[in-house]
Amino acid sequence: MREGLPFQAKRKGYENGNKRKWILYPFLFLIFIIEAKSQNSFSDQLNNAIKININYTKVIGRNNAHIGNLAPVYMKVSRRNNFHEFELNTLAFDKSEVNSYTSSGYQVQRVVHTFDIGLRYQFTWSILKEGRWLPQVGMSMLGMYESIFNHPVLSGIYYDRTWRRIGGTFSLIPQLRFNISDKFFIDLGLPINIFDVGFVYQRIHDPSLKKMQQRNTSIETSFPLKAPDVFQLRLGFGLKF
Repeated sequence: MREGLPFQAKRKGYENGNKRKWILYPFLFLIFIIEAKSQNSFSDQLNNAIKININYTKVIGRNNAHIGNLAPVYMKVSRRNNFHEFELNTLAFDKSEVNSYTSSGYQVQRVVHTFDIGLRYQFTWSILKEGRWLPQVGMSMLGMYESIFNHPVLSGIYYDRTWRRIGGTFSLIPQLRFNISDKFFIDLGLPINIFDVGFVYQRIHDPSLKKMQQRNTSIETSFPLKAPDVFQLRLGFGLKF
């Protein structure tokens, strides 16, 4: 039986049995600690900082939650004590064997390759410029690239599939920072997603179809602020230098 377009390569279909290999960055954090050289506070002069964010995500209406995704952040601090943050939010890849089902109910064994990378920029305003406790408000944009290559074990009847998504999420982040000392600080943020947009590309590599028939593209948009579906917290441990 041949498969035709459109096909739905939803990520949720690959979650079962698809344990990802998340790449953590403790060594990067240690390198920055070794290079740290300034004892001055943020309010004294132009400074840099680095931190590690720990993200907590809970899907509203479900009992499960996710804690993890350690993300390294480089911060550029202005003389007005505002912050430019550059975060490597996600870097993940995986290869696994999964079983999926066609619309006719046939079970197909597939080898699935996934690759994700996400970069986030945030600009943060400090409501108070000095002190141990600093209430802040941030605006961020997260850019994500996600890719799935789906290779059926039984070729000739079922064909390779490709799914890619390039998207961005815009968020408002109220947060509170506590300066432990002149060098170390922690902050707690509450990301609120406002707008999400993504371009999705799908292809089934069926030689019996013309190239235009093999491909399917779409643009996805959503406004999570109207109906929030996730609750997020972000805890950061930082070092000024």
